[in-house]
Amino acid sequence: MLQGCTSLGPSSVLADRNSFGETSNESAKQELLLNLVRLRYGDTPSVVRINQLVAGYNLEGQVNIGSSLFSDGFSIRANDALSGGVTYSDHPTITYAPIRGADYGAFLMTPLAPSEILALIMSGAPGDVVITLGVQAINGLRNRFDSGLGHPQSDLGFRTAMYLIEQLGNAGKLGMRFENQGENRAAYFVFYDNGKDMDPAEQRLRKVLKLDPTRREFKVVFGLTPDHPDEIAFYTRSLIQTMNMIADSIEVPEDDISSGRTRPTEAPDPSDQALPALHITSQRLPPVNAFVSVRYRDRYFTVDDRDLASKRMFSMLQLLATISDRGRNDASPIITIPSG
Repeated sequence: MLQGCTSLGPSSVLADRNSFGETSNESAKQELLLNLVRLRYGDTPSVVRINQLVAGYNLEGQVNIGSSLFSDGFSIRANDALSGGVTYSDHPTITYAPIRGADYGAFLMTPLAPSEILALIMSGAPGDVVITLGVQAINGLRNRFDSGLGHPQSDLGFRTAMYLIEQLGNAGKLGMRFENQGENRAAYFVFYDNGKDMDPAEQRLRKVLKLDPTRREFKVVFGLTPDHPDEIAFYTRSLIQTMNMIADSIEVPEDDISSGRTRPTEAPDPSDQALPALHITSQRLPPVNAFVSVRYRDRYFTVDDRDLASKRMFSMLQLLATISDRGRNDASPIITIPSG
């Protein structure tokens, strides 16, 4: 009898790294969408971390040759036997950790630091989406109200400031810098002086935000209004505030509203263009073109894969959720894959 054991080896990394990564990302998308729907129906969000992934597999091959040793000669004849087989086993182990207690509160209810919002923009994230999702007010100018706090409409000055910040940044006339201050990181808006007359867009932005026209640099602080003339105040949102705002616009069936299962859908003012659209629809049949979809009660809630604006908005919300996770240092998933 001949028997061997074969390892899948390093080639397993090529398949498993992408497979586990894709599955983990898809799971995170579904969890986020499900929590938005839960909030829409007055339910409680639930967050579960994947703390560890351990993949273990074994590939065994076996060949059996049998012959009658007491017959004449040792040639393979009709009474001899030849058999073989291959056995493959895959036994992944996944460790989950529901977020509870202080970690739960920190994750959902702690406002993002203004420096984190600006770092996202500096890294190439769309400024209009990041600001409208993560910032409640700039120097007292209000973004959309959250549910229960007033009509869902932003101040004209906020929309103007957001547009001008993006315009000046794309033109290379407004930048940001960061410096470490102990355990925290401070962010600064920097107007670049090119030696010419002040750009009209810069003049307008300074006027809207009531900035000192003689200063080129402003520290970004958390708050409704700045305390000093060299500051810009960003009143940032917590993740639960942003999620509630998004949840208000989810399309739900009329019978769920009339029966009291959920509140009426918030209809934004048509003139208010501060918040890019995130359309989440509901239907009874499984969706055909879904970027992400979850089943809640007897309906499917879906972000359509053909709706680029909604996908862009949802992906940025997922990124904000990732940044908001300030749990233990060991909370990151550990993937252990034997390679030899």
